[in-house]
Amino acid sequence: MAAMTFVEEGRIDLTDPISRWLPDFAEPRVYVKGPALAPVTEPATEPIRLWHLLTHTAGLTYGFRSTHPADARYRAAGFLVSTAADYHRFKQMLLRHGELDGVRILAPRMVDLMTANHPPGHVDLEAYGRPLLAEMPFDGCGFGLCFSDRVLGRPGRRPHGGLLHPAAAFRHVSDPPELRQLVYQALVD
Repeated sequence: MAAMTFVEEGRIDLTDPISRWLPDFAEPRVYVKGPALAPVTEPATEPIRLWHLLTHTAGLTYGFRSTHPADARYRAAGFLVSTAADYHRFKQMLLRHGELDGVRILAPRMVDLMTANHPPGHVDLEAYGRPLLAEMPFDGCGFGLCFSDRVLGRPGRRPHGGLLHPAAAFRHVSDPPELRQLVYQALVD
């Protein structure tokens, strides 16, 4: 939300390289092959941009699954730490196109940008990236800025929904035309 507020205010742009704030990312390298302890890398063809972070296409991994040699190098993910009540309020703001309790938080166009499907070619998560362990399939599930969005295949409607992280058992579904929502969190040992 803070990043999108700054974008709306013109203080930052989604195309800004993250090295503007994180100098260690000024010359990113991409994994080519090899084991985690001795990977072969090459220079990235472009800088990592804010847009890449928000769409989870920066090439960083969450690391906790350890299914790829790059997982050992990057343990970059953070997770939502909040209450169900706070998340409900966040979802209410999205349902009301950026307004909460009569106060405009984000412009409607910014909410539309956040909830649009952003993977290249606007494909679903089932077709984009490597397979993920999750309790639900990703067919029909796109990805917006910061969270997934189950928007594909629903003509005439723009339901928000999905999860904050594919491996985290936390899902949300919102139906803006009806102003209804569901927040679901599975407790995992």
